[in-house]
Amino acid sequence: MEVWFGVILALLVAVAIAGIVHALRMPRAKGAMLDVWLRFARWMMAALLAASGIWIAISPRADQPMLDAFERAFPAIRSAYMDSDAGQEPGTLRQATVRAREKNRWWIGGVMLLMAVSLVVSLPSRRTTPRNFGG
Repeated sequence: MEVWFGVILALLVAVAIAGIVHALRMPRAKGAMLDVWLRFARWMMAALLAASGIWIAISPRADQPMLDAFERAFPAIRSAYMDSDAGQEPGTLRQATVRAREKNRWWIGGVMLLMAVSLVVSLPSRRTTPRNFGG
């Protein structure tokens, strides 16, 4: 499974690099490069969330850096899927976290995929962006 994850990650990186090169080669109006970089940042965040959601569904016992970062930033995330009877010692807490992630891996992965889709869907398209605000 780890080989497939590496292949998928390499393909995502290749597509991201191709998108950056294409965006930088296109002629743009002044100030439009910021728009390109913001779109790129949103797509990369969506790709990271999607990859992390897939990774937790495939291998819940492996390290989950994105989920760990979310749990450090927002401690309530861990309490959403952890049982309240987890031990207080660091080793016991880590084992309880791994067991809880394994038990709830499908909905944790699904939530991360939904977050990724919401980032991509919420991108404004050129057709819906007004060109002038006059009348």
